[in-house]
Amino acid sequence: ARVLRLVTLLYCMLSLAILAYEVVFPLWAKVDEENGGYEWGTDLIGMGQSIGGISIFIFQAFLYHRLSRLLGKLLLYRLLWAIVALQFWNIYIVAICSNEHD
Repeated sequence: ARVLRLVTLLYCMLSLAILAYEVVFPLWAKVDEENGGYEWGTDLIGMGQSIGGISIFIFQAFLYHRLSRLLGKLLLYRLLWAIVALQFWNIYIVAICSNEHD
């Protein structure tokens, strides 16, 4: 029961991360710089999401099975979630630094 709760919680958190990537990031990137966005055009937003999608595909197609055999699925899932969390902090830090230079 404990593992089931953990996996369910991690899946919900992963769904939130995917929602942020697919919906919130394009809106934030499109907003003008005066309101805290990047004022990117649709071409840059699409390029950013394409690079993210390609990297996820490469990981799933070539690396996931090897790493899951080596580390185990649950440990690999925890490690990957930690990496995702660190990336969200990186986005936050970049946003703060870019606002300080205005």
